[in-house]
Amino acid sequence: MSGLGTGPRNGAVDIHFLSIKPMLGHGTTELRCVQPAAYLRAAGWTVATGCLWQDMPRARRLLVLHRVPDGPVTRRAIGLARAAGCAVAYDVDDLVFDPDGQAHLAGFGGPSGADLTAPYRTALRAADTVICATDFLRDRAIALHGDCVVMRNGLSQEFLDRAAAAPARAADAPPTLGYFSGSAHHDADFALILPVLLQLLSARPTLHLLIAGKLHVPEALAGFGARVRHQPFLPYRDFIGLIAGIDVNLIPLELDSPFAQARSELKYIEAGAFGVPSVASPTATQRRAIAHGRTGLLADGPGDWEAALTALLDAPGRRRALGAAARADVLENYGPARRQAEWQALVAAVLERHA
Repeated sequence: MSGLGTGPRNGAVDIHFLSIKPMLGHGTTELRCVQPAAYLRAAGWTVATGCLWQDMPRARRLLVLHRVPDGPVTRRAIGLARAAGCAVAYDVDDLVFDPDGQAHLAGFGGPSGADLTAPYRTALRAADTVICATDFLRDRAIALHGDCVVMRNGLSQEFLDRAAAAPARAADAPPTLGYFSGSAHHDADFALILPVLLQLLSARPTLHLLIAGKLHVPEALAGFGARVRHQPFLPYRDFIGLIAGIDVNLIPLELDSPFAQARSELKYIEAGAFGVPSVASPTATQRRAIAHGRTGLLADGPGDWEAALTALLDAPGRRRALGAAARADVLENYGPARRQAEWQALVAAVLERHA
């Protein structure tokens, strides 16, 4: 959303963000590389972003390696940074470095029987500082590295401006629940609330459900015809526009899954920017982000989910109040001004410790 510019094409910069992926304009590279780079440029630093496999590290002060595995290219990048007297930070927003992340990484392929998380642990340990997207990740990473800090995800000004310009929901629009999956491997999460959704859709003939993104839609939903819409994966600019068309955002997560526990509050803040309230499973991250009953609702188990969704579907005024409170929370705590100050303070602290 904040653009794909990489900064100066040649020559050294103060700070260089390098990921294993190219800068995509959405997802993890947008949140953890492109947006922070924009914050730090606004604070006066020269900053570049790029792909580890394509770009040589050019940092004078700080090299940030975003969820890269160990290997010859990673070790060379760290070696060049060390030779330049540069600090190295390792940024991570998923449980890729912990054995509990093995199943997730296996979904993307890899040698059978290999510990796919080990290369991430090795790269993490080689850094001076570890930057984590959630408290859960920090608590896991601190067993591997003594210098771990939390830097939460935020939203760009472009995202917030687009949300502010979105048309209000028509008063006579059919009530619509929304589930958004920006990445694969959410089938088990969605299955947690499927029985409740089937019950509500059966009991409420005007209720609609929007499922957007990478999800295998259960066959059980086919009987509701056009009231259940599956929007396959779209470019991010189009994907987020779908949020304006729902009344309640669904964030089910497996509470016994460490990988789910490690996920950030991104779904809450994206929906909140549009003034849409969320009902979420009470992971540690969601409990921290959502003030239950004020900026959203937390639901643990089918009974809680049924009660929460019924309450919001039956009370449009309460939906709007929760959505307005969520938007105010997002603007105050997850916008560019807050994140710029936090990233500037983090860089200053890392450089001071490194010096």
